[in-house]
Amino acid sequence: MIYIVIIIIVIWLLIRLKLDSNLKYIVRSFESNNTGVFGRKRKGKDLLTQAVIYKRKKYYYANIDYGYNLLKEIDISELTLGKNDYHNFINGNIEKIERTFFESVDIYVSDAGNYLPSQYFKDLNIKYKGLSLFLSLQGHTYNSNTHFNWNGEFGRLYDKAREQLDDIYRALGRIKIPFIGIFAKYRYFEKPQTAELNLKPYKTNKLIDSRQNKALRDQYYATNGTIKDMWIFVPYRIIKYDTRAFEKKVFKTDSKRLYVPKQRGRGILFIKPLRLMIRRLTNKVKSIIKSIKKK
Repeated sequence: MIYIVIIIIVIWLLIRLKLDSNLKYIVRSFESNNTGVFGRKRKGKDLLTQAVIYKRKKYYYANIDYGYNLLKEIDISELTLGKNDYHNFINGNIEKIERTFFESVDIYVSDAGNYLPSQYFKDLNIKYKGLSLFLSLQGHTYNSNTHFNWNGEFGRLYDKAREQLDDIYRALGRIKIPFIGIFAKYRYFEKPQTAELNLKPYKTNKLIDSRQNKALRDQYYATNGTIKDMWIFVPYRIIKYDTRAFEKKVFKTDSKRLYVPKQRGRGILFIKPLRLMIRRLTNKVKSIIKSIKKK
């Protein structure tokens, strides 16, 4: 029995080392580049942001509170260089402005698809011309990066923001372990074109030899950039963000949640037929007992 326990512990430690290695890879990506995380609802987009913020242990700006070292909750309209746009740079009449953010402090934008939806690109191009300039020059102006996550497909985010992304992750799913934490799976894309197509990592063809496989794999990644699937583990104890943060942004403070009133005599779908079956069985037993007594 002791040997089985030791084997289980060793296997778990090896798995944990791999999971930690994957998270370190992602953290380095966030430290160096503008990143984007997209995917369907409840797949772990904010979860990845939370894990990165916890591991980095640095001050940050965001539009929701992820806990730890938040400096300030910001509005997306602040991501600008004053009234400057490309006209000012072309004509050499750049307007000098006061600094808005601290040096080397990254910005995290949650649910960016609701702020910068691609279908309204015409309005965004007119009203927020400075956004793409801010993102493009952020390394020069503030020595920092901006990280977006959004719900839906890759094309959901405003194209001027997508163009500035260096590394892209698709949230593929998560597995909750009660009282312990969450396992989450992500797919990394080096190129936006492959993220849009959601290409999978190269799969070895067992029908051909290893030399041909290597050549095909090299060609695949040379064309499509690096693509890799990664699992990470996030303990519940480090999760500080509110999974329903936008509830407070949208509704009044004193507005209570509305629930459907409980209906009497209507249980869970399978309970009602079960009750009926038990009642019939009880009635049948009673009738049998009565007939026996009569005899």
